[in-house]
Amino acid sequence: MNEVNQIIIFIKENKDIFNTKLSKNFLQKYEKKVKLYRLINQAKSNGIKKVLLVGNIKLKKKFKGITIEITNDHDIKSILTHIDGAFVSFDSNMLLENDLAKYVLGSDFEDKSILFTNDRPNNVVIKSDKKGFVTDIKVDDGNINSYAYYTNIIRISNKDLEPFKKIIKDNQYNLLSLEEEYIKFKFEEANINNFYISKEKYKKFLKRKVDFKEMKCDTELVDISIIKPIEEYGDERVSKLIEKIEKENKWTVPLIIEKENHMILDGHHRFESAKRMGLKRVPAILVDYKDVAVWSLRKEIEISVENVRNYVLDGNIYPYKTVKHKYKFIIPNINIELDDLK
Repeated sequence: MNEVNQIIIFIKENKDIFNTKLSKNFLQKYEKKVKLYRLINQAKSNGIKKVLLVGNIKLKKKFKGITIEITNDHDIKSILTHIDGAFVSFDSNMLLENDLAKYVLGSDFEDKSILFTNDRPNNVVIKSDKKGFVTDIKVDDGNINSYAYYTNIIRISNKDLEPFKKIIKDNQYNLLSLEEEYIKFKFEEANINNFYISKEKYKKFLKRKVDFKEMKCDTELVDISIIKPIEEYGDERVSKLIEKIEKENKWTVPLIIEKENHMILDGHHRFESAKRMGLKRVPAILVDYKDVAVWSLRKEIEISVENVRNYVLDGNIYPYKTVKHKYKFIIPNINIELDDLK
């Protein structure tokens, strides 16, 4: 169960923070959607129930199934009074790949406060102006301009929320005394190099019609007996998934399987569900491992295509939430009757 159900989006406006004319960057579109609206929809699709917009803005679009709050008060203490649990913070001009939105909002980082970076230092800073208004949340490395267009993302866990608020409240400068004062807070890091968009590629991506993806893929039915898991699974999640699949009586998401040795790259919970349900086959997309980005959620475990392959073929299995993969294609929704898989 994902602990995050709310996000903060800091509206990136013109130099005058109260100017009602928003910057062109904020109004840019991708896949025919204003970037802010796209970000809200990405949050909604990942189970977010509440969005807090910080800035002088009136939405021209209504969003069903998600609560939108707006505050013009940029003081971080006031902002945090709207927050009652774990949250993720974004900037409104961010252009996020759908896979990245899923990654930062998902359950991989339960109970952790995370700074999502590209090999950057692990001090995040909250920057304010002389009036105490928050102007940005960034990494203090002195080279902000070299960032990709989505790396100023932080995630505060439930357990760290009150300590985080206390640091803000007890800061001796009170965010008011200096024009550019920083409050530092230690975060764990999650490297997002695999999602990196350089500034050179940014304008090209704005013209694309498909979400950062290039390859098409086909789904086929694979015999369960030849499939090899590479990591453990969460039992509670399997139980809920079985209940959902049986209620719908359909299989809607394919597994991703490495085609040479039939190792599972994505879909361990679906695979275990299929076994418990007595299915003989599962829908899957077969991929060449060399076409897949691979990394670890655990710093102590070195991950590469070769050592994953060797480790698994030697009969081993990684702990739950260890190996992550990213693909060059969008995983399609499918609609297969369960009777066709028995």
